[in-house]
Amino acid sequence: MNPSEIISSGKLELYVAGSLPETEMRQIAAYALQYPEVAREIEQIEQAMVAYYAADGEVLTEAEADKNLKEIFAVHNPGSSPVVPITPRGKSVVVSINRIAVAAMIGGLFLTTALALLMWSQQNSLRKEIAEIKSSQEQLLAENAKYKEADEAYKKQMQLVQDIFSKRVEVKTVAYNPFTKQPNTLTKEGNFILLYWHPQTKKVLLMSANLPQLSPNEQYQLWGMVDGGKTPVDAGVFEYKNGHFETSWQKDITNASAFAVSIEPRGGSKSPTIDKVCMVGSL
Repeated sequence: MNPSEIISSGKLELYVAGSLPETEMRQIAAYALQYPEVAREIEQIEQAMVAYYAADGEVLTEAEADKNLKEIFAVHNPGSSPVVPITPRGKSVVVSINRIAVAAMIGGLFLTTALALLMWSQQNSLRKEIAEIKSSQEQLLAENAKYKEADEAYKKQMQLVQDIFSKRVEVKTVAYNPFTKQPNTLTKEGNFILLYWHPQTKKVLLMSANLPQLSPNEQYQLWGMVDGGKTPVDAGVFEYKNGHFETSWQKDITNASAFAVSIEPRGGSKSPTIDKVCMVGSL
């Protein structure tokens, strides 16, 4: 082992406390003789032990301190000196301690550190679990909010459908364009849109549809025919892609006598493109 590995191994503290096995005590002693930095580390540990157990205010001579240290840190054989004795400088503090106390302190230090690391690890694990639970809870709350919103939307739709004053309108393909009187080639028989319109609330709800697929630049647009069917009023565009249609609320319409559908540029038009009107449903 190199000096860094020896110092970081944690065995020097146990060596000072005299709590290592005989073979390891001798090995550390050999390392101290071989590596000056290991010897200095042992000396610093001894000084730390002395400082920790020092009694406030009491001092003694260098000879007394040296004798005291020899008694405190005697290794294995009674009366032996530490492998690396401390050479006190100036006045030293009286120490009243034995190897058992030092070993207990070292052991307590390691135990405290281990417990601290264990608690830190458990706290981190607990924080992670709490964060995961909180994330799952937030996800469930978000999903629940979506379900609740969808349920409320469905209830409103059913209220309109079941209202006895609502008008059920089937908007179907026409053989001839009602404005140009030309044959309709945009939709065919079997294409339809089912909608509900409430004359009092003016609400328009598209329920289902079967329509041809449009190009990406085109969109279906619904029109409410008012003034006896003479004036088309924009009721909004809607999507129909790959045979999929979503129930949707359209713009409110007042005093309609019919509904019509045209194919318009994406985003809709202010007025229907006359030759693109392809479906009509009368009340």
